[in-house]
Amino acid sequence: MISERCEPITIINAVVVKNVGPQNISRDSHSITNQEYLYDDPFKETQEEWKRILNKISKPCPSDFPKELKPYWKGHLEFSLTPYESGWMYLNEMKKTKRRK
Repeated sequence: MISERCEPITIINAVVVKNVGPQNISRDSHSITNQEYLYDDPFKETQEEWKRILNKISKPCPSDFPKELKPYWKGHLEFSLTPYESGWMYLNEMKKTKRRK
């Protein structure tokens, strides 16, 4: 088996970076001149969503939300970390209680 030695690579925040040094950092066909981009927090959007939920800041219902769950969005599912899963579980529980009566 013949092995070939290639240029060394560096992995930063799960991004493969080649030619690391004071010059521009090249990644695939893109050239990154701002090195702070590589160190951005990948979970920033998730943390902002958690803050919105914990502070009870209202958000409009998404357009692709299932029509069966839309009546339960306001005040209930909009503050859930998993609105789809919670909504379907809530509907199933409602069906079970209707059968019992």
